[in-house]
This record gives sequence, structure tokens and C-alpha cells, in this order.
Amino acid sequence: MSKRWTAMLLASLVVVNVVLVTWAYRSLQSVPSGEAATVQVSAPAEQATTEADEDPEPAATEQNDESADTPGLPEAFPVLAPIGADEAFRVAAVECPGTGSTLEFTSDGGQTWSSTDAPALVAAQRMLAPDTSRVTLVGLDGTGCEPAALQSFVAGADWEPVEGLAGYWLIDDDQVLVPSGTGTEPCQETPAQLAALDNSTAFVLCADRTLMATTDAAAWSEAATADAALAIGADAGASGPAVLIAAAGNGDCDGIAIQRLTTSGNETEELGCADTDAGSGGVAVGGASDGTLWLWAGDEVLRSTDDGASWQ
Repeated sequence: MSKRWTAMLLASLVVVNVVLVTWAYRSLQSVPSGEAATVQVSAPAEQATTEADEDPEPAATEQNDESADTPGLPEAFPVLAPIGADEAFRVAAVECPGTGSTLEFTSDGGQTWSSTDAPALVAAQRMLAPDTSRVTLVGLDGTGCEPAALQSFVAGADWEPVEGLAGYWLIDDDQVLVPSGTGTEPCQETPAQLAALDNSTAFVLCADRTLMATTDAAAWSEAATADAALAIGADAGASGPAVLIAAAGNGDCDGIAIQRLTTSGNETEELGCADTDAGSGGVAVGGASDGTLWLWAGDEVLRSTDDGASWQ
């Protein structure tokens, strides 16, 4: 190659180098001067992993149960025999063995009572009083606690024993003696109280508060479970054979609830509420033939002339 071409090639390379250096310098000059902005990227926040608080145990609350438990059935019951709106006989509860019973009579609706003694009989279970003179007491004698009956034709001023017990209902230990003299066992537990309506129809309140009934003085069937029953009594004024139940009040009744049960019904009929309590002397209830209902509870004697709706 001639010297001329060599010189021209070298000159071209020099020019190219100058151009490249100039372009590179200008590119660097185009970058703005100043501090570069710094962006702080927050690290992901650490998620708290706290355990869920366990539900606190509910605070113990006192239960204000205002209803007292129904008292247990007594060994002996008071006996009440209503005759009409103002007249009735009664005998206080006496357990056997004891010192005898006292018969009381009222002619003013229970405001005042006159009394006579029946010393040969205690633990009276039933009283038959068709009028204000004739009275028969059925229960246990005061010595051996054997079944016995006394009768008076002068309102208790004088007494004579009843020979034999044919024709009378009576509780004798675990048995109920029917008018024929046969012993029956209506209760799984001990019979507590008896309410007889005639020679074939009767109700028995058992110690477990089951209420049994018979209409033939032989076969017994469960009439109801009277869980709150305090006493039962014959209702002579009902349209058919019926028993009255005095029960511990609940719900809308703060006193003693009065109910009626017939041999043909399976449910008790709520009659009303007597504003009183059982007291310490026991409870007795019954209905006179004129429709007046009587209740003896503790020291109070109340009557109702409107089928149990109100008591005074």
C-alpha cells in the first residue's frame, strides 16, 4: 500500500476517535446534577400474632328462687267437714299414739268455735256430718293405734263406739280398707290421705303425691300426679263425684291454689287462689252440699261461695 493511502487511513481513525469521545462526553453532561432521591421502602410490618383471649367465665349469679319447696306430707292431717255456708265441724291433726281428739263446731263461718272431746280416738282420718247433730269420726284408737270409729247424735256432747267398721273407708298402714272390709293397696308408697264420696267412690293421696281413684271400691287407677298437693277433700257440692285439691301456690298464686278433679277427668280444674299459707297445723279442704267451699290452713279458715274464685 502506498504511503498516501496509509496516511489517509490513519487520519480517518483519528477523526472517528474524536467523534466518539465527543459524543460520550456530551452524554455524561446531559445527566442532571443533584442528589438522587432516596425512597425508603418500609419493610413489611410484622403481623402481631396474639392469642385470642379466651372468653372469661360468666360471673356466678345468684338465683333468687322465690318459690319455696313444697313441704312434705304430714303423718296426720286435720279433718274438716263442711255442712253449709256457715256450719262446719273440724278436728285438729293428732298423731298416734296420742291423748285423744277434740271436735270443734262453728255456726258463723269459722269466726268462733265450740269444742268437745273425743278421748277414745286419735289420728282422725275422716268425718261424716250430714247435719249439725250427727257426727261420725273414723281413725285410730289412742292406745294400740288400731282402726276405730266413734259416733255422736248430739254434736259430740256424748260418744259411743261403732261396732265393726263395715261401711267405712279407712287407711290402715299400707292398705286402704274399703266399706266391705277388704284391704286394698292403691299406692306404690304409703297412702297419706283419703277422701271418700260414697260407698264405691274414693280418692287417695299417696305419699309420693300420686292421686289414685276408684269407682267400685276395688280397682284403683291413677287420676293425676299432684306434685304440689298439700291436702285433698271430698266436694259434696260438685255436679258429679269430685275431689278438691289444696296445692302449694305457684305462678300467679302466692297462696294456696284450689283445684278440682272428677273421676271422669284426667286433668285438674283450676278454681282459684286463697291468700293464705299452710302454716304449722296442716291443711284441710272440703265442699258442702250447697256449693260452699271451705279451707282450713294453719290458724285461718276461709270460705268461697263462687266456686273458688274468691276466698274470705
